[in-house]
Amino acid sequence: MNAAEALRETTSEGAVSVLVKLLKDEVADVRAYAAEALGKIGSPEAIISMTQALMDKHWYVRQATTRVLTNLELQNTIPVLSQALLDPNPNIRRGAAESLGIIGTRAKDAIPDLVEALKDPASSVRIAAAKALEKIQRAKD
Repeated sequence: MNAAEALRETTSEGAVSVLVKLLKDEVADVRAYAAEALGKIGSPEAIISMTQALMDKHWYVRQATTRVLTNLELQNTIPVLSQALLDPNPNIRRGAAESLGIIGTRAKDAIPDLVEALKDPASSVRIAAAKALEKIQRAKD
């Protein structure tokens, strides 16, 4: 078990500061593990750091961050996932749309962004956006 995996098992605020530093590690896997660990902790400071991880140069870190944000029960993850709909990597955009669909009715503020994603050049993103809109609407009914 590496340090990020060990820290992922704790909820200590001290762990948050260590994990935030690991988001700047030179190794993408370490940054991804740190993002996952911060997501498990779920504190407000962790969410702020997650927004930074969504801008990571490596797609793997951005993808891990998007996946983690789906599982958080915090309303402030919605704008972060909406922002991920603009990522240069279509897999990240698709993942963000899927995440917003999983969140359901709480993601209603993302509807305009998902409607815009229906025009995405990648068909996988358009499909995910359409499914997300359907899930959000179904959850509202």
